[in-house]
Amino acid sequence: MTNQKRNLRLLLALALLVFTSSCLAAGNVYASPGGEVVWTQTSNPSSEDDYSYGVAVDSSGVFVVGYDSSSGDWQWRIEKRSLTNGSLIWSQTSDPGAGNDAASDVASDASGLFVVGYDSSPGSSGNYQWRIEKRNLADGSLMWSQVSNPSVIADFAYGVSIDGSGMYVVGSDNSPGLTDHQWRIEKRGLTDGSLIPTFGTGGVIMENPSSGGDVASDVTVDGSGMYVTGYDYSLGSGNSEWRIEKRSLTDGSLLWSQTSNPSDGYDVTYGVAVDSSGVFVVGYDSSSGNLQWRIEKRRLADGTLIWSQTSNPGSGDHRAYGVAVHSSGVYIAGSDRIPGNDEWRIERRSAADGTLTSTFGTGGIIQEDPSSGADSSRGVAVDNSGVYVVGYDNSPGKSEWRIERRNLGLSSSKLAITVFPSSVIVGSWTSVCTVQRQDEFGNPVTSDSTIVNLASTSTGTGKKFSETSGGAAVTSITIPDGSSTKDFYYFDDRAGSWSISVSAAGLTSDNKPLTVSPRSGCVIATAAYGSDMAPEVSYMRHVRDDVIGSNEVGRLLVGEWNVFYYSWSPPLAQFITSHDLARPIFRVLLLPLIVTVHVTALIYTSCMPVNAEFASLVAFLFAAVSSSTVYVVMPLMTLRMIHRKRFILS
Repeated sequence: MTNQKRNLRLLLALALLVFTSSCLAAGNVYASPGGEVVWTQTSNPSSEDDYSYGVAVDSSGVFVVGYDSSSGDWQWRIEKRSLTNGSLIWSQTSDPGAGNDAASDVASDASGLFVVGYDSSPGSSGNYQWRIEKRNLADGSLMWSQVSNPSVIADFAYGVSIDGSGMYVVGSDNSPGLTDHQWRIEKRGLTDGSLIPTFGTGGVIMENPSSGGDVASDVTVDGSGMYVTGYDYSLGSGNSEWRIEKRSLTDGSLLWSQTSNPSDGYDVTYGVAVDSSGVFVVGYDSSSGNLQWRIEKRRLADGTLIWSQTSNPGSGDHRAYGVAVHSSGVYIAGSDRIPGNDEWRIERRSAADGTLTSTFGTGGIIQEDPSSGADSSRGVAVDNSGVYVVGYDNSPGKSEWRIERRNLGLSSSKLAITVFPSSVIVGSWTSVCTVQRQDEFGNPVTSDSTIVNLASTSTGTGKKFSETSGGAAVTSITIPDGSSTKDFYYFDDRAGSWSISVSAAGLTSDNKPLTVSPRSGCVIATAAYGSDMAPEVSYMRHVRDDVIGSNEVGRLLVGEWNVFYYSWSPPLAQFITSHDLARPIFRVLLLPLIVTVHVTALIYTSCMPVNAEFASLVAFLFAAVSSSTVYVVMPLMTLRMIHRKRFILS
C-alpha cells in the first residue's frame, strides 16, 4: 500500500508540474544577465574533423550548416534544431564529389532553406565548384540544386542572402588564372535556382581588383541594395585590404565601393550585417603586429565610416568571423588565443558607437574554451528570443560541431500575470497566481529583485492576497534575484467579474480577469426544491465546496466545472421556477444525481488516506462520468432504441 501511495503522489505531482509549466509557456527557461547559456548542443558524426560555419533562425528552428567527415571525405551537413532546447529536428547530408565538399552559409524564408558552399564533383584534383541548394524547412529534403564551375581550379561560394526577388550568392572563382582569385556575385531565382539574366551579365558579376587572391566573403540585403564584403590585394602581394560594396538589387550595378587598409599586412573581412542605421562589417587587421578583431560601421548612402572598433586581448592571432545586428546591439562571433589555443569569443557592441555593452557577459565579452585544442565560433544569428552561435570545438580530440543559444540579457521591461483557474467560488482561494518579470520581447528576466504591487477591482471587503493559500494578507510580493517568477494566491468574498493586476516601478503592468461565482448549490436543484437551503441542495453544495473543493486540485476542478455549468444552466432553472408542474418532475429526475453525490462523498473518504488531492480527482471523475452516463448517454441510447423499433415496425 505504501508503494501505491507513493506512486499516486508522484503521478499527481507530475500532472501539476506539467500544468504549471504550461501556464507560463516555458517558465524560467532563460537566464540573466546577458549572454548566459540557455542550451548547448554538439554534433560529432565522425571520428575526424567536423566543422559548422553558418547559422540562420526562424520561428520553426535553428538551421546550421558545415561539413562532416563521416563519408571518408568532407560532405555537406545541414541540421535543424529546436529553438527551445537545441535538440535535433532533422539532419541531411550531401556528398556530390569524391573530394572535400563543404556548406558555407545558409538563409531561409517561408518557401525554404537556401544553402551555399562548394563541392569537388568536377573530379580533377583541385577543381572545386560552387554549389547552391534549396531544401524543405520541414524535413530538409532537397527541392533543387545548382552549380557554377567557371574555372578548372578552385571556385568557392561563401555567403548567401535572400529577398522577395531572388537569392544573392557571393564568393570567388579562379577563371583569371591559377593564382588569381576574383570576386564573383550571382543572383538566382528562388523557385528553381536559375540565374536571373537581368542581373549583371547573365545573372553573374565578376570583379577582379587585383592579380592576387581577391575574395567576396559575405552578403546581406535591405530594401535599398545588396552589401558585399571581402578583401582584395590591389595594394600588392602580402597586403590585403577590406573591400565593401553596395550594389543594385535589380541589375547589380555598383552604387558605391569602400576599402579599409589599417595595416600593410593581412587585413581580412568575413561578415556583414545591416539595419536602418548602417552596415556592419567584421574581420581582422594586422595593425598591432598580430591579428586583431576589427569591427566597422558604415553609412548606407555612401559607405563612409561612422565608427570602427578593435579587440586585441593579447598576443596571438584573433579573428572575428560572423556578425548579426538586433535592436539590443551588434553581436560578433569569432576566436581569440588568450588560453594559448583558439577559444570561442562573442561580443555585443552598441550599434550607435561600437562600444562594448556591459550587460552582456563580462564587460560585453564572452570567452569560452571547451578544449585545449582549436575552438572557434564562426556564425551568429539573433532574434527576439536569444543569440544563436555556431562553430566547433576540439573536446573529442577532433573538431566537432558546437551550437549554443544564449540569452540577450536585456533589463526588465514588463510584468506578465497568470491567474488560474479563471473562475472560483466566492469565499475560496485561487489555486495559484504567478507574476513573471520579462524583457521587452517577453523573455523572462532573473536578475535583481522586484517589488510587485497586487490589486483587485473587486468591491468585496474581505478580498485579500497572500503568499500561501489561506495565509496572511499582503499587498505586495517580491520577485527575488535569480528567479523570474513569484507565486501568490487571492481570496474574494464578493461574487462578480473582477480584474487582478500587478505593477512595479518602471515596468509595464499587467492584469487578468477573474470570475468569482456565487457560493450556491446546483441552480437547477435550487429551482426544483424551491430553496437553496433545502437539505438536498445544501448537501450537494457541501460535497462540491467542502469535500471535493477542500484542496487546490479540487478547487481547480470545481472552478472549471462551474464555468461550464453556469454557461447553460440558468435558463433551465428559470424555466423550472416559472412552471409549477416542472418542479416535481425535476425532483424525480434529480434523484440519480443525489445518489451520485452521496457515493462521490464515500469515494472521497475512501481515497483520503492516500492523498487529499488524489481523492478529489477520483471523486470528481466518478461524479462527472456517472452524471454524464445518466443524463446524456442513457437518454441517447433510449432514443436510439425507440428509433430502431419504429424503423423495424414501419
